[in-house]
Amino acid sequence: ALAAGQSSLEHLEPYLSIYTENPTAFRELIEQQAAAGIYSCPDLYWYEVAWLQRPPSELLGDPALRYLDPELVERWRDSLGEALAKYGDDEEAAAAVKRSDMDRALEIVEALWEAGVPLLVSAGDGSFIIPGFSMAEELRLFVAAGIPTADVLRAATANAAGFFDESDRWGSVRAGQRADP
Repeated sequence: ALAAGQSSLEHLEPYLSIYTENPTAFRELIEQQAAAGIYSCPDLYWYEVAWLQRPPSELLGDPALRYLDPELVERWRDSLGEALAKYGDDEEAAAAVKRSDMDRALEIVEALWEAGVPLLVSAGDGSFIIPGFSMAEELRLFVAAGIPTADVLRAATANAAGFFDESDRWGSVRAGQRADP
């Protein structure tokens, strides 16, 4: 991202291995990222769902599913069943496989914030990522990562406006700002 001149890094894959294998290089990388003003959009909720960190009964019982096309929900149910089948339908075994990765993901996001990397908030897309509702889950995970709530709110508002170079139009509560971009 640095060499390519990208404006943001999406997801956490670019960080996962270096964070574990070479913490010094990881720290240097994120300090360079912060200095260059390259945003990071970790999509924590996507990982929480994809890595089976939420009980299937919770995902399938989400009241927000009622707002979605029933055929889509059925496809999600099938994909969840396929993922669990790999673990003999043992929900705990399935969650245990990626639990340490989820812990690392939260640590990485906290390290990004501590280094001053501008963060963006997005729940991602895919199975059980429900527009609007999943954004609240993403905010919860940012707080769980150790980021103060004011900075989480900033990531979801002012940082988003800054990323699009529209801070003069939206992203904060000030006279002359648009309330709904």
